[in-house]
Amino acid sequence: YNEKQQGKSYAFNAGAKKAKYDFIACVDADSYPLPDSLDYVMGYFNDSKVGAVTTKMVVKKPKSLAERFQDIEYIYSNFLLTAFDFLDSVYVARGPLSVYRKNVFNSIGGFLPADITPTEDMEITFRLRKAGYIVKSSKSAKVYTSVMPTWTKLYWQRVRWNRGSMINFWMHRDMMLDPKYSFFGVVIMPFVWVTMLMVGIIIYYLLKR
Repeated sequence: YNEKQQGKSYAFNAGAKKAKYDFIACVDADSYPLPDSLDYVMGYFNDSKVGAVTTKMVVKKPKSLAERFQDIEYIYSNFLLTAFDFLDSVYVARGPLSVYRKNVFNSIGGFLPADITPTEDMEITFRLRKAGYIVKSSKSAKVYTSVMPTWTKLYWQRVRWNRGSMINFWMHRDMMLDPKYSFFGVVIMPFVWVTMLMVGIIIYYLLKR
C-alpha cells in the first residue's frame, strides 16, 4: 500500500518483486486478454534465450470513425510485428499483454518511471536485448484493447508515444549499427530513426503554416 500513487512502472516493479512464480504478465487497465492467450505465449519460454513475449492487439468493439481508423492501424501493426518477429527485431513488448521472465525482469531493473520515459514497455525491450535476451511475438495470443474514442485524444496519445519512442531510441543509440544486435541494430534502428525524423519535419512544417 502506498499513500501516494507513483504510476504503473512503480506498481508493477513492486509486484514483480513479490511474485512467487517464474513468469509475470503485464496487462494494461484498458485491455482484455482472451482466456487462452497465456497458453499460446508460454511455449516460447522453452527457449532459455527468450526474455519476454508480446501479443497480438485487437480493437475492442470499434464504433467511432477514430476507433475504426485505429482498428485498421492495429491490423497493419500486427502484420509488421509478425515481420519483425521473423527478423528477430521486435522492439516493443506491448502494454496490453506481455509476459516476462521474472528473474530477468528484476535483474535489469524492471520498468523505468514515467519521468524518464512515457513508453516503458518499449524501453525495456532495449535493455532485454542488451542483456542478451530475445523478445518474441505470438501471432495466436490475442488481447482486446480499448482505444481513443476521439481524434483529439488519439492525437495526444500519439504525441506521447512518439515522444517516448524518441527518448528510448536516443537513450539506446549505442545499439544503432552495432552488428552485435544483428538485423535489429543494423537495419531496424536506423529505419525507425529516419521515420521519426520525417514525422518531425512534417509536424514542424504543418505547425509553421
